[in-house]
Amino acid sequence: MRLGAPPPVPPLGGRGLPDPPKVCGGALGPAAAFLYYSGMINTPALLVFSMLFLSVTGWVLESAQESITRKKLVSKGFFKGPYVPCHGIGGICIYVLCLPLKERPVMVFLAGMTICTILEYITAVFLEKCFNVKCWDYSTYPHTKWCHYKGRICLTLSLAFGFLSLFVIYLAEPIIMRAARFLGDYILMVDGYLLGVFTADALYCCTKTIKAKRTGEKITGWAVFSMERK
Repeated sequence: MRLGAPPPVPPLGGRGLPDPPKVCGGALGPAAAFLYYSGMINTPALLVFSMLFLSVTGWVLESAQESITRKKLVSKGFFKGPYVPCHGIGGICIYVLCLPLKERPVMVFLAGMTICTILEYITAVFLEKCFNVKCWDYSTYPHTKWCHYKGRICLTLSLAFGFLSLFVIYLAEPIIMRAARFLGDYILMVDGYLLGVFTADALYCCTKTIKAKRTGEKITGWAVFSMERK
């Protein structure tokens, strides 16, 4: 090794990561390379797969919590399908931003709690202002009505986000990697199919919601709370 040369990258197999050609066969771009060597993401295909995986996981947890609270089955979220993209995006942000804190679980908890709370507030404002709908209102739940802010965020859910951040950092990665290794080259097909379904769902829901907002119709079919038109 010549003087001043950077140290060689340690073998990835020991960290449970598949080699890039075995996952989607493409060269890594700068962003994908950063995420790959951070320990989770291997090429954009796995980035998309991870986001979709966490979106579905978030939908399951939210729908379960809502169903228990309301004592009936509820499909939570703005979309028709079983996914909440906010959780997928939030999960990726948590992993990338909290990875340097992996050796300090308390900091992971606090950072993840802060990131998710900010993202949740921004998402709530966006849905209210652009589509005139509310997918959650913490002022209506007994366990959150005492610690909420404008029904958009609350202390108890922020604490739950902190624990979910620990789940993403310490437990979700191995699960996602096992699924990716199982799919192999088929991960591109799975990504394409799921993204196609999600895109069609998003176009349908956004079009229907915008039309309802213009005509003053009551929005039905989603687990949303009614909002008076201003």
